[in-house]
Amino acid sequence: MSATRKFEHKIDNIDGLLTTVKGLGCDHALVKVLGKNANDKNQVYWNSDFNMLNQIHDFHFQERAFSTSTTKPLSNTRARIPEGIFKSFYWVDTEHKLVAAKNAKMLIYAQYPEMRLSGFKTIENQIPESLSVEFTKANPDVKRLFVLGRVPGTGAVAFMVIADDYLVEQVRKLRGHELSQVVKVLLDGNDKHGRLMPLLAKVANTWIPGVRFNKKGETIPFNSTQVCGYTLEHALDIRPNADKNGDFEGIELKTHTMRKVSLMTPEPDMGLYAKDFKAFMTDPEICYLKPDGSWRFTGIHKTGNRCARSNLTMEIVNYDPNEKNFSKQLNKDIYVGLFKPDGTLAAGWSLERLMNCWGAKHNEAVYIPAEKRAAEGQTAIDMGCANEVRFANTVMWCKGTGPDKLLRAIYEGIIILDPAPKYVPEQPKLTKRRCQWRVNDISAALPHLYESFKEVAL
Repeated sequence: MSATRKFEHKIDNIDGLLTTVKGLGCDHALVKVLGKNANDKNQVYWNSDFNMLNQIHDFHFQERAFSTSTTKPLSNTRARIPEGIFKSFYWVDTEHKLVAAKNAKMLIYAQYPEMRLSGFKTIENQIPESLSVEFTKANPDVKRLFVLGRVPGTGAVAFMVIADDYLVEQVRKLRGHELSQVVKVLLDGNDKHGRLMPLLAKVANTWIPGVRFNKKGETIPFNSTQVCGYTLEHALDIRPNADKNGDFEGIELKTHTMRKVSLMTPEPDMGLYAKDFKAFMTDPEICYLKPDGSWRFTGIHKTGNRCARSNLTMEIVNYDPNEKNFSKQLNKDIYVGLFKPDGTLAAGWSLERLMNCWGAKHNEAVYIPAEKRAAEGQTAIDMGCANEVRFANTVMWCKGTGPDKLLRAIYEGIIILDPAPKYVPEQPKLTKRRCQWRVNDISAALPHLYESFKEVAL
């Protein structure tokens, strides 16, 4: 085991807190004065709504064990406890070195509702001393600050501060987060809008070759269907990646050539589709066999309507659209299902599966109209590009979403399922799985998907 690290920083004022988080590269930071009982055993109560952190940080959601508490009056020992594990979480020691935590997470107790932070142990099997049970018992009157920031490309970073009364009072005067006046906003972003808009303006309203970066960072022609998205990333010097952090400093860039836009493509994790893909795809009541020997699963699926092509009806199970506080529903077994006429679940998407696909990456997004044509410019032709792309000089800037808005949009038929899986028994390499969740008119859908949106002229 390595030497014990110190994670308790000595900081005297708000300026010192800001200097520290900015020095770490944070573009967002929250701070909270902890209660006396907040420690690694009791967990750290953060606030009632999990979406505060879900909109900022990238999590992997899964279902935890049932509640075991017998002391709290609202505890339900049969209640599900969803948990969101930080994809990356680092403690910052007093030398400003980052030490990864193994299993930092937020636990969601829907029956109260409340969200708590837990899993503080580092890869060196250490925790901040001030978060230990021993410390809180021995020092009940010591005031502690928990600072939680986000560093683009790195993830969550956190550190503790042993604070005097003056600093605590300064913190309490900070602007409270919209979901909790106790959690204070220390830093709310560098000017992403001011940096991104000029970059988009430079490439707008002009035909440019359809290209992308390869793994080596070299420019190569790109002649497939995603040419608009890859060409924009290339124009903005964004290297292709498969992470969930968004394309530009956490902002998702969505190019579209039509009003119809695909939002995500999560595969089912429930039902026959998930258990036996072959059996699902060769079920003649659901799929159809083409003359070339391939089986197809298609059709527009909208909540409450039976799809004539697949004979399946989409429903959201255990979801109450009238409950305004979505956190209160997270102990229910909510899922989106495609059901056969006899009630059999043919395919289903658990709430955790959907939450894993619609999180921080989508919380801030820019939708950019684009068009493409066969290459006409000599530069594009000489490069071997089949297409040229032009981006509009007006975009839609959207902020504030979450699984509650996602489920409601599915419930109201704003988001529909438009699947296109193919099963080819004789040629397995041609088999593909693709379940597209899309909207028919992105402009009409934006008010349902985001808390705020505005048209921005470049």
